[in-house]
Amino acid sequence: MQSSRKVLIFLIMNFIAERLEKEVCGLLPPCMNNGIRVLPPPYGVDSAWYGAKLIGNVSYPF
Repeated sequence: MQSSRKVLIFLIMNFIAERLEKEVCGLLPPCMNNGIRVLPPPYGVDSAWYGAKLIGNVSYPF
């Protein structure tokens, strides 16, 4: 069950990346959208955990 969830998350992340790339290229003038690529994170399922880890490691000057 866990592996099928990871496959589904991977497919969704790739779909979102493709759609975002298409929309960004559609908004930019043709001279600027050459070479624009959107890459999904390689860790897909654990994206929220990695984001929280990064925020948790930031030291605040309180």
